[in-house]
Amino acid sequence: MLPKVSKEAPPAGAAVGAPFATDHVKRLEAEVASLRRRVVELETGGAVARAPAKLTPERSGSCMGTHELLLESRQLLIALCANLPNVVFVKDVSGRYAIINQHFVELFEKSSESVFGKTDYELFPAEVAARIRRTDDQIIEEGRPLDYEGIIPTPRGPRTYRTLKFLVHDSQGQLIGLAGISIDMSEVKRLEAERDAMYTQVIEAQKAVLREIEAPLLPIATGVLVMPLIGGLDEERLCHIEEALWPRVVEQRARFVILDLTGAKMTEPGVAARLLQLAQGAKLLGARVIVTGMRPDAALALVTAKMDMRSLLVLGTLEDAITYTLRRQAAD
Repeated sequence: MLPKVSKEAPPAGAAVGAPFATDHVKRLEAEVASLRRRVVELETGGAVARAPAKLTPERSGSCMGTHELLLESRQLLIALCANLPNVVFVKDVSGRYAIINQHFVELFEKSSESVFGKTDYELFPAEVAARIRRTDDQIIEEGRPLDYEGIIPTPRGPRTYRTLKFLVHDSQGQLIGLAGISIDMSEVKRLEAERDAMYTQVIEAQKAVLREIEAPLLPIATGVLVMPLIGGLDEERLCHIEEALWPRVVEQRARFVILDLTGAKMTEPGVAARLLQLAQGAKLLGARVIVTGMRPDAALALVTAKMDMRSLLVLGTLEDAITYTLRRQAAD
């Protein structure tokens, strides 16, 4: 109910109908209008607090006044922030929290009362608060929004959040605070890490298959291994051959290793020397290396290397090498 407004008598000596009467009526009408607005504000605010506002054609139509529409929009904004599945907060110009939503409360397991008026240094570890403050200062200094990712400690452990921060101004354009919306990216980061780990495993498996293809070892008889090599021979591939050959020599107790170079080509000057080193290493492990199918360029490279070739037996074809090893095996 609106309070009754009494009519004030004009001062003594004032004539009825004088300008004072008109001014006095206008002032009283202004006071009544102000009281009416205040009543609407109180009644509207109480209604929204008790039940969510509903947008209907009747309420959103032109029959609503500007003041009522503003109040409706404010309550809708509050409801939106409260129910977003993200952290929403607003700080004043001194960096103290002025507004937080329910998700903020649940995430950090703090009551609203324990957060309002506090700074980041009072809520988080010093290094985390300093990092947050640096981003706030950057936004204020540059005067534009900032979108970034960071790890925030919570009672449930560290979580990765993507945060959008922006400045808040009043109707006069004066800076009154800084707002932020933070989205939990922890699950996305976990899935990305699993994907990257799986990708790495696939790459390693592919490399292992390629190494087997580059350096295939075929046991053709007891103590005899054959490695047919096809394509270019360079330093990297010879490293793969060594990694594959020497453990198998020990495992198989091989006495002979046949390297068939019929389809191979030496692409680097140092390959011949590495090939001799490979043969010497196999000899130390108890196996003799037999080279077959050598091409003229490979023979020239081996001669140019001027290394001790006594650890290396060279035969014409793979068939010759197999026959030689079987005869040696039978003789022993």
